[in-house]
Amino acid sequence: GHTYLFDHWDSLSEAEKKSLGAYLESLPLDDVDPIFKRFSTYDTDGEVAHRELTPIATVRSRATDPNRAKWEATGNELIRTRRVGMLLLGAGQGSRLGFPHPKGMYTATLPSGRSLFQIQAERLRRVCALAGGSQPAADAPCVPWYVMTNEDAAESVQAYFEQHNYWGLDASNVIFIKQRSQVCFSPSGRMLYADKTRLFRAPNGNGGVYEALVSEGVLADMARRGVEYLFVYGVDNLLIRVLDPLFLGFMDMEGADAACKVVPKAHAHERVGVLVNKNGRPHVVEYSEITKAEAEQTDPATGKLMFSAGNICIHGFSRSYLEQLARDEVWKAMPLHVSKRKGKVYNSKTGQMEESDVWKAELFVFDVFSRAERMVALEVAREEEFSPIKNGQGSDSPATARQHLSQLHATWIEQAGGHIVGDPTVQVCEISPLLSYAGEGLEATVGGKQFTLPL
Repeated sequence: GHTYLFDHWDSLSEAEKKSLGAYLESLPLDDVDPIFKRFSTYDTDGEVAHRELTPIATVRSRATDPNRAKWEATGNELIRTRRVGMLLLGAGQGSRLGFPHPKGMYTATLPSGRSLFQIQAERLRRVCALAGGSQPAADAPCVPWYVMTNEDAAESVQAYFEQHNYWGLDASNVIFIKQRSQVCFSPSGRMLYADKTRLFRAPNGNGGVYEALVSEGVLADMARRGVEYLFVYGVDNLLIRVLDPLFLGFMDMEGADAACKVVPKAHAHERVGVLVNKNGRPHVVEYSEITKAEAEQTDPATGKLMFSAGNICIHGFSRSYLEQLARDEVWKAMPLHVSKRKGKVYNSKTGQMEESDVWKAELFVFDVFSRAERMVALEVAREEEFSPIKNGQGSDSPATARQHLSQLHATWIEQAGGHIVGDPTVQVCEISPLLSYAGEGLEATVGGKQFTLPL
């Protein structure tokens, strides 16, 4: 059924024929048609008709919960004893930002020139140091950081870390892993070519992490190190509190298999998924899969949105739960979501590159929540913990993320007794992650002093 893949065979040189033949032979083409069928026959209307959405009941608040100090102390002990690790879902490219490299290398045009990778590395150093005691040591032992990239970016990402000496981290604790790429399709179900001898492939979504945990040896490495919990997050959140001790302690004290952070949605149609109970089980419904009526539904008692727990791609998992998912080979049963985009493909009939509709099958990291025996969520403040860089301009852009970081850091200085001269929404205020993780420890440095922006 794949004879169309050889439409251009006669136009190829002998070397190209040999290359293409070996390449196609190496691919599991028998698995391709079922993949297309799985997501192209998904009945959205039928799924909506047979689902019952109710608000998630297990959401606690970072700001007000009386147990928050205990959670943080517990999390710091987990970090100090190195029973936690973190995993970066770092496969994203910076193409929507006009940046032809992995998004983690993007600097967000901060005054310091720090990239997203560097910010996360230095925050990791700081939080590990804080967990060690009242006198944070810059060289405190750190936990493993698993950096997942796609197959095409793996070498450049590892070289980037090496070029910057891992920003002071022990290289033995930074482990690079690859997620699998998947063939992409035309709307009619045909595989597409990227060039004469290679098919158009793309990473299989952040839910590809579960297969990578097995194939790349992460679960085995976690067991060897005694890691009990894994903090999992997306690459593009400028305000990410990596390895958040309060979140990890919350998860541990709640005896949870899985956990996630949420923020209240800004408005009914904000482009974020929402954490809900679907037919009685925890589930994230993506913004593209929620109906207008569901998105706009309000609670009669409060007038607030009924489904407002916005998912921000910050998750936690116990190793025992991840091992269960691995035994079940969960990635074979997870729903496939279709991403429809435009892409440059090779037309094997005309021999030309042309823009075409490209359908990509993706797995989502949160689609395992419904399998968890106990799933919990922590509501956090958007202005303190969530400002993604997704678009070149407008909302969720470098400009908005930079502004949000600037406002947050100016607030930290004011709270520590310093005085800011200038407008942090216009002139940037940036504090080194090595100096403060979340506003702590600044009093001796800024107390009673005046700071003129930019800083």
